[in-house]
Amino acid sequence: MKAVVYKEPCQVAVENVDDPRIEAPGDAVVWITSAAICGSDLHMYEGRTGAQPGTVFGHENMGVVEEVGPGVTSVKVGDRVVLPFNIGCGFCFNCLRGFTSACLTVNAAAPHAAYGYADMGPFKGGQAQYLRVPYADFNALKLPGAPGDQWEDDFVTLADIWPTGHHGVELAGVREGETLADTPPQLGDIDVSRVIDRHIRRPLHVRPLPQEPAIGTKNLDAVSLTIGHEHAPVGGKREDMRPA
Repeated sequence: MKAVVYKEPCQVAVENVDDPRIEAPGDAVVWITSAAICGSDLHMYEGRTGAQPGTVFGHENMGVVEEVGPGVTSVKVGDRVVLPFNIGCGFCFNCLRGFTSACLTVNAAAPHAAYGYADMGPFKGGQAQYLRVPYADFNALKLPGAPGDQWEDDFVTLADIWPTGHHGVELAGVREGETLADTPPQLGDIDVSRVIDRHIRRPLHVRPLPQEPAIGTKNLDAVSLTIGHEHAPVGGKREDMRPA
């Protein structure tokens, strides 16, 4: 299969790599239909991590189940799934308490794991045609619809963008009518208007602010987020690119 492979700082390439396979009874193999590029990927791309040449990037992944191991019961071949970036087992001490980002099972080297990220386990990333998903019953979230429908670009945000934004506004205690500033902007092309605080269930309206010096900073951009304004969902169809 083809995948995005790290070569050296500031250099990646699309190369042929081995196809993933079922390695444990709880595994699934997923055909990737969408994979987002995260700002965190830049840490590896620019050489600021321990990423080794040959690392396959991609921790924000979505696709269709192609194959399952004999121990998988909650997803089946043909299911459309999104794959949150933290990999957990679902049954260790931390996972049972809800701290799935600190799973004690899936990565023998440290209490955390993710797809295609430096020092977070041996798992290849999903900026590729296929991806192996360990503990698929726990790590694959079933979705409605079909690849390339109007929700494709929205659903892929469930892998990282939406829950990360949701967690941020929840920790900040944001309420309707309040305004936030992201300085410097970490939002980029993310459709932050679809990040929803679970208490108020209202989208965020996003508008850029002019460049203004901030206290202790120089010429930082800012983005204003105002709670409570409607925003049309973004989605787009794409052709079926399933590999032959």
